[in-house]
Parts: sequence; C-alpha cells; structure tokens
Amino acid sequence: MTLAVSGQVNGRTGERPHVEMSRSTDATGVVATAMRFGFLGAVALWQDGQEIRLTTKRSKTVMARLLLSPGHLVSVGALVDGLYGEYPTKSARNQVHRGISELRRQGVLIVERDGSYRLETSAEAIDAWQFKSLTEAARATIRPASKVKFLREALKVWRGPALAGLESAVFRAAAEEWEERRLTAVQERIGADLALGHHNELIPELRRLTGEHPLREHFSWQLMVACYRAGRAGEAIAAYTAVREKLADQLGIDPSAELRQLYEKILRQEPALDEAQPAPWQFSPRPPQISRGPGYGLR
Repeated sequence: MTLAVSGQVNGRTGERPHVEMSRSTDATGVVATAMRFGFLGAVALWQDGQEIRLTTKRSKTVMARLLLSPGHLVSVGALVDGLYGEYPTKSARNQVHRGISELRRQGVLIVERDGSYRLETSAEAIDAWQFKSLTEAARATIRPASKVKFLREALKVWRGPALAGLESAVFRAAAEEWEERRLTAVQERIGADLALGHHNELIPELRRLTGEHPLREHFSWQLMVACYRAGRAGEAIAAYTAVREKLADQLGIDPSAELRQLYEKILRQEPALDEAQPAPWQFSPRPPQISRGPGYGLR
C-alpha cells in the first residue's frame, strides 16, 4: 500500500510524492529514516528500530486515532472524541493541536487538509497491517506447516492488549475487534498444529485458553480433540462437561451443535477422530459480536 497526498504537510504546502514501504519523505522528496508505528499493545513509535518515547497522553491518543484510519483524513472532532470521549474540556481542540505538534516534532509526517489530519505513512509501517498480512498469507496456503509458520509470526507482532491504556469508547471498540482477530489467529494456528499431529504439546496451552475464554467453544472443541488423540478420552469428556456447565451457569444455554456432535463421536470412539481434521470454521450459534465504529481501517 502506498499513499499519495497533497495539501499541508507539517506546516508546508505542496504536492507530495508517493510514500513507499516504511520510509517517509520530506517536502523535497528526500527519503527520511524508517519510521514504524504500533497499537497491538501500547501505542508505540520507532525510528530505525529504536523506540521514540511519546511523553504525553495526548500525543499517544492522537497518534492512535490516526492509526485506526490509515490513509484517511480524521476530523478534529474525531480526535477530540478519542482524547476525551463524551466529556471534552474547553481546551480539547487546543490539546489535539498540541498533540499534533508534538508528533511532528518527533518526525511524524501528518497531512492537514480542511481542518482534518492524516498520518502520512505506508500500511506496511503499522504493526496491525503486518499482522493482517501474515494471517492472510496463512489462509492462502493449504500446507499446515506453512500456516503454523505464518500465524506464529503474526502473533509475535503483538506486544500486549491492543491500544493498551486508552479508555475512550472508540478505542475500546477497536481493541475488542483486534482482540477477536488475535484469538481467531490463535485458533487457526492450533488447528494447523493439530493437523500436524502436535496434540500432546497443545494440551497445556488449550487448558490455559479454555480457562481464560471459557465461553469460546472453539478452544474447547480443540482441547477435546487434542485429549482424545493423546489417548485421554476421559479428559476430553471432562472438558465437554466443563464447558457445558459454564454455558448453562453463565448464559443458560447448551453447547453448540458442533460441540455436541464431537462429544457423541468421542463416546462412540469413531476412528475418524484420529484423522487430521479442522474444527468447524465458525460455530453456528452465538457468533462473537464486534462493536464497529468509524474508520478502523486495515480490514
């Protein structure tokens, strides 16, 4: 992805050249040092591999809101909403402008046009794009070993909860969406590892994941399969009993049809369970609900 823009950039007006990969250019077209951005964890900025410390919450918040809409202009009102939520102060707009100035002093290129701002960078310079690119590469291959490799690299991009430390509604909604993407990548990586016969090694991880996400039936499905293939059918049945009780206690519902069918196959000890097979791509009931707001980009 490359971005070509015109307008006012860091206080200067003129036509801008294309921005390639993670390198930015100044108004004369001179290639500057590589700058990278991250929000899969705390909001972060790096230049030539060295982290640049953002000293104020306003600069972190402004940069985070711009990163959620890569390649798009973001209004001052949207930046104020990210910084203050429903209760902006009288100086809110001034605080946004100060945040923009602080980022520019750190060398971040920001376009200004008609009272709105756009971060001038390539998608490749944003950690979320790296994650998305690697997960798409994993889904494009049919080889389990390649899927595992791509997905492990994708998950290494994460440094902690997305947008950590930012509490306004727009960031909470975006963090929820990206966390759902992370968990889906974990599920897919485990599915590929199961296809490679790594069931014994996966059991401790899956026990942890079912403890952390007790209502996420996909992890329970994978734990049951891993236990059964490891010759621990009793533990597979116990895993089903545990998720059934949690669903009943917390939501008043039964397990999904896919999970019930797996349980019945385990009781019958069907030979097909020993063969590599993926979990259902999506369980039919209760799909995860993701709150979506304006311009989260990188879809």
